[in-house]
Amino acid sequence: MRKTKTCPKCSGKKLLDIAMVPDEDDGDHPAPARIAVRHEGFSYMGNEKRRTVGDLQAIVCSDCGYTEYYCANPKAIEPDGKFIRWL
Repeated sequence: MRKTKTCPKCSGKKLLDIAMVPDEDDGDHPAPARIAVRHEGFSYMGNEKRRTVGDLQAIVCSDCGYTEYYCANPKAIEPDGKFIRWL
């Protein structure tokens, strides 16, 4: 939809570009939704360290509601062998 500017479901042309999909809200500062959790190793106490990566953006058809999600920074997502792997 981003390139064609046409909804593949209803052929609508009224599309909304959502620059940040919110995940959680602590009042006035919503956090961006992210596509993956990355394993970052273990702390000195043995607890697993994790980090979220891949900010989500969306294109929404205002006629039928069909939505496509896009990762804003896909190169920031690197395989960790646990949660993120190459196919």
